[in-house]
Amino acid sequence: MPETRAPGTAPGITLALGGGGARGLAHAGVLATLADAGIPVRAVVGTSIGAEIGAFYCVGLGPDRIEDMAREMDWMATFKLFWPSLEGGALTSGRNIESYLRERLGKATFADCDPQLRAVATDMVRGDEVVLDEGGLVEAVRASIALPGLIKPFRVNGRLLGDGGLVNPLPVDVARRLFGGPVVAVAVHPGALGREEQPDDPDPFHEPQEESSGPALISNLRRAVQITQAQLVSWRVAASPPDLTLKPVVPGMGTLEFYRGREALEAGRQAAMDNLDRIQRLVETV
Repeated sequence: MPETRAPGTAPGITLALGGGGARGLAHAGVLATLADAGIPVRAVVGTSIGAEIGAFYCVGLGPDRIEDMAREMDWMATFKLFWPSLEGGALTSGRNIESYLRERLGKATFADCDPQLRAVATDMVRGDEVVLDEGGLVEAVRASIALPGLIKPFRVNGRLLGDGGLVNPLPVDVARRLFGGPVVAVAVHPGALGREEQPDDPDPFHEPQEESSGPALISNLRRAVQITQAQLVSWRVAASPPDLTLKPVVPGMGTLEFYRGREALEAGRQAAMDNLDRIQRLVETV
């Protein structure tokens, strides 16, 4: 039974958008489908790429514009974003990513968001979950997407922050605690589909392009992080289950394959379309 929404909040669903690299472009397809169907969204809580897509949406760029941005991500644009610099113990310093965010989010803050937004990050010193809810959106998103080894951690208010997926890859519990139900989660992390949902896939953590082009050490570390995140999601969701989970499927999509945005968008649209009736019923029960 979906929970009644928190006092003082607007009607609609609360979205929990998970991390998962390029697969997270599917979030934009989900948002576009909800908008087309007139499904109200009162709040978005995002981790990593979920925080990024959520920020674009909540600041008012609109689902169509977000989808256009995803389609524009060809392989050259992707390479420029992740231009190797090997600073701060990571592949890239994140400066180009920050510039990309600044061009689209400007000086917007959490106070400018409608619907409300929260971004999940990790305190890289203490290991704590950090829920960002004030200040600049560029800074919050930049911190939430800072996957160790790939993007340099980022300081916000004196705290060194990294990717929220290290502690909460699919922030259903945060979404419900802050905004109430019904909570619809969008899970795009590797391993989101269980064996019963994808029985023909013997290796859900396999990323052919990345594993063929990089050292085995990097591939093994990436796989270890993804396996840990998948287990963490299982445990946290068992403790605080969403009212509905959408699982867009983009077969074989690597973490950095943002140039496959069209596939991810279509996967997100399809997952939302397949569950529109259930989402509508959740809205009507509140």
